[in-house]
Amino acid sequence: MLPESHYQPKGIYKSAKVAFCIHNIAYQGRFAFADFALLNLPDEFKSSFDFIDGYDKPVKGRKINWMKAGILESDKVTVSPYYAEELVSTVEKGGELDNFIRKAGILGIVNGMDVQEWNPLTDKYTTVKYASTHSV
Repeated sequence: MLPESHYQPKGIYKSAKVAFCIHNIAYQGRFAFADFALLNLPDEFKSSFDFIDGYDKPVKGRKINWMKAGILESDKVTVSPYYAEELVSTVEKGGELDNFIRKAGILGIVNGMDVQEWNPLTDKYTTVKYASTHSV
């Protein structure tokens, strides 16, 4: 559940933000809209999940779409720089979510990490040092 719906009304995580990182637009979590009741979410989120496409699976017509909701309810949507351009280029490449991504905005960030800073062999916070050459 998002901070602004669950925690912030209770005075907790008042300044928390939500980043939604897309790895593969194909895996959206499309389910029958009747299943929304099983999510135990407030009705105010129905429109964010509500999705209609032309496919018959899992059911024909109206569905819930987890990725659409993630895009709309996040403070920032991120992917790799090239993928950001690709997702908003066409309906097909955007998996039918291209308009929602354009509306929300998307930030292309470089994938990866600093291998020197996060090196388990030299990390000052790791009590047991190890490397890929160590056997289990």
